[in-house]
Amino acid sequence: MSTESEFLYPHSHFHGELTPENIEFHNKMEDFVQRSSILSNLASNGKISLEQAFTEIGDLWEELCQKKEQLNIGTSSEVSQTEPSEKEDRS
Repeated sequence: MSTESEFLYPHSHFHGELTPENIEFHNKMEDFVQRSSILSNLASNGKISLEQAFTEIGDLWEELCQKKEQLNIGTSSEVSQTEPSEKEDRS
C-alpha cells in the first residue's frame, strides 16, 4: 500500500544514461512538475491569483534552466551532430 508521501510526491523511474548530472537534473524536473502542479491547482481554486501562479512557475522554470546550464545537460557537445544517411535507391 502507498504511503501518504508517495501519493503527494510521486516519482517516475529514470530512463536514460545514469550519470550524477542526469539524475540530479531528473530530480529537479520532478520538483518543477510537482511545484508547478500545486501552483496551478491553487490558482484554479482561487487560493492565489493567476498572475502570482504564472510568476512563480516562471521563476521555477528559470531555476530549472539554470540547473540545466550548470550541469551542462543537452549541450551541443552531447548532442550528435550527424545527419541521417540518405536511403539508397535500389531500383
